[in-house]
Amino acid sequence: MSSCINIAPLNAPPTVTKAAHSSGFNSTVLITGGGGGGGGGWKEEEEEEEEEEEEEEEEEEKEEEEEEEEEEEEEEEEEEEEEEEEEEEEEEEVVG
Repeated sequence: MSSCINIAPLNAPPTVTKAAHSSGFNSTVLITGGGGGGGGGWKEEEEEEEEEEEEEEEEEEKEEEEEEEEEEEEEEEEEEEEEEEEEEEEEEEVVG
């Protein structure tokens, strides 16, 4: 009778593991599942990727908001300059 040794850990994703005869010869390959908790590590990776994507989106939104604020400030400055120019022209007309 031959004995089989499953070398895959219980929480491993589906893997190819070897079950070998005790003498080391006549080895066969079995496809085994990871057990009840198999694939648990994959969830963590997906969650980390989602978190990274959310952080990137938040950074992009912040950058967009900053750009919008800068544009608004520039527009306000331009409006103020135009108003000042108009006032100066009116004063020149009154003086002239």
